[in-house]
Amino acid sequence: MALSAGGEPGRRSILNLTVVQSGRTLVLVVEGDVDHHTAPTMSEALESALARRPRRLVVDLSEVWFLNSAGLEVLLRAP
Repeated sequence: MALSAGGEPGRRSILNLTVVQSGRTLVLVVEGDVDHHTAPTMSEALESALARRPRRLVVDLSEVWFLNSAGLEVLLRAP
């Protein structure tokens, strides 16, 4: 799943989300910018992954270029 969302003039937020399953472990790979434009999409992906009831959920942020307080809030509010 990929998202391109408009932001401030001259700036475009890009977020790519991929879910990889290995046994009962899910990995949500997050790439790009997590800001107030893209955080709702990341939240939906996280909720969807959790609904699959994995034994373990890993959120891989190693390819995140920018994460503001909206993205941090998504992570902190996850059950």
